Amino acid sequence: MFGALVFIFIESQHELEDRKARLRYILQIYEQIINEGAYVCSANSNKPLYVAQFELEHRIRPILNRLSQAHEYDDRLPLETQMWSDKEESLRTKWTFASAALYALTVCTSTGYDHLTATTDAGRIFTMLYGLLGIPLMFITAADIGKFLSGWVIRTYCMVLNFSRWISALIKHYFIDVDEEEDRLEEMRRLRERRRRIRRLAQMGDEEALEMEEEEEKVQLPIVSYFALVVGYCAIGSLLFNSWERGEIWSFIHGVFFSFNTITTISLGNICVNNNFYLLLVICYVIIGLAVITASLDLCSSTLKRTFTKLHYFGRKIRGAKKDLTNVGDDIREAMKIMIALKRTRPGRERITLEDLKRFLEAQEKFIGKPYVPYNIHIFKWIEEAYAQYYREETIPDDELPTLNFLWF
Repeated sequence: MFGALVFIFIESQHELEDRKARLRYILQIYEQIINEGAYVCSANSNKPLYVAQFELEHRIRPILNRLSQAHEYDDRLPLETQMWSDKEESLRTKWTFASAALYALTVCTSTGYDHLTATTDAGRIFTMLYGLLGIPLMFITAADIGKFLSGWVIRTYCMVLNFSRWISALIKHYFIDVDEEEDRLEEMRRLRERRRRIRRLAQMGDEEALEMEEEEEKVQLPIVSYFALVVGYCAIGSLLFNSWERGEIWSFIHGVFFSFNTITTISLGNICVNNNFYLLLVICYVIIGLAVITASLDLCSSTLKRTFTKLHYFGRKIRGAKKDLTNVGDDIREAMKIMIALKRTRPGRERITLEDLKRFLEAQEKFIGKPYVPYNIHIFKWIEEAYAQYYREETIPDDELPTLNFLWF
């Protein structure tokens, strides 16, 4: 309201003077047309000039007025609210309190308003300052109302779900022979399994899967319901505007289109409000509409986030499974190499068994764990001995010659 009063104070007189100057210019053109026509008529007849001028003005003036009205006519407004007049004293400013309040609202909501705009330098400066202060406040307010609406929608949806479950339970109880104890046990088993799965994911440290499980416990509306919420609100707005507006183009579809443009901050159009109660309805409708859009985006974004998180999670699991399969393939190839080597060393065996592989691996671990000892270690002299002796191979007894012992199965 403060912004509306300031805009009226700054802009109304300037806008009225501008329209009066434009009207004087149009009337001068009228006078020139009439004078030229009267001169032509008097030159071709015996009538005095002032008589021909009076008759011509009497005939042509209404036609010129209709021409000007056709240029200024707005089919979105009823006839009684059209702004055209051919008399300066009957001109009225567009900057009424209602229109100024709507202009201030469109500045705060970043919505266009075709009916008015600031034309003075002071008005433009105040519009920028007012928008810098009002736009954040408006969107904070809309976000808070949107959170309240989203919570209310979720609670209503939960009530509908609980009511449908209650109706289903009644139908099962009275019309279908179902063991209640068995249903109760099945529900308890389902809850127990869910808790066990969450506990297992928490122990494994899979935070992403745990977050998905927690998100699934929250109530999520279908995505179609968000579009239905916005379209339904636009339909309510269409009924509101059609009950107050009397323009030629107003219909239910035009009202839905106009409402959608309004709540999505595209444009408020060119409505001309002359009733304070209607003004209050429009302001409330625009603010609540912004909150509805915010709530719909909030609810829809959480649902889409949950969907894309699932896709991302399963994609990562698939990539991990492919990597595990690749590692398994490498292990199988190494095992095949070992089996081929064992087969070559034991051509008499028909097949290599699991026990053969176990013995081979145990022998490998045994030899790998022991230090390497050369077979001729006894020919090396200790460092404490003063002289080194050299031995020829033929001097070594045969029983001390090295033997190669392999472990065969």
